[in-house]
Amino acid sequence: MSDLTGWKKYGLLGVSGLLTLAFLAAGATKLAGMEVYIQNYQKWGIPLFFLYVVGASEVIFAIGLWIRRFSGVAALGLVFLMIGAVGTHVKAGEMNALMIPIGLGVLALFVFWLRWPETRDRYLSFGKTALQKN
Repeated sequence: MSDLTGWKKYGLLGVSGLLTLAFLAAGATKLAGMEVYIQNYQKWGIPLFFLYVVGASEVIFAIGLWIRRFSGVAALGLVFLMIGAVGTHVKAGEMNALMIPIGLGVLALFVFWLRWPETRDRYLSFGKTALQKN
């Protein structure tokens, strides 16, 4: 497993902190069922239960950034959530709302990139083990 040093270590901590604050806040307000989110999901034609799925995912992935074993997977989950957010805004013609999900997605991708060697070794090693047994 790789241990990060120097700018990578502090960059990971700083970016993870920013992502955690952003996604805990966003997820908590979605889970609380804030009226603005309910109106947006209705306007976009997305079933309301999905508001709670997205909110819970944001909170879980934000916490997962701090659990080393799941950090890379959590970051990748945030990337996919932000791809969905960008797609939703584009489909709705809300081009002025793209900068935040694009920015957060890029930051999550940065965390995933730094955690990739460890994530790859942890989650993709099962193929090596199976091949070595044969």
